[in-house]
Amino acid sequence: GKARNYSCGVTVYDLCHLSHASSNINWEELRRFLNWRGLEETFVQNYTAIDGKILKRAAEHISSMT
Repeated sequence: GKARNYSCGVTVYDLCHLSHASSNINWEELRRFLNWRGLEETFVQNYTAIDGKILKRAAEHISSMT
């Protein structure tokens, strides 16, 4: 009667696109199905920390604008 789900959140290095939303849509559909089946669900999703790759890409983007 219980389900546990973990979703790794998207890591956006550049412009947003449809694939970034697709994982959230898929997880939401799974959650709705499990709830419809009467399962008690625990859902956890991480938030991606800002790391070197993201900071580097942001710096490249800013420098290309000037």
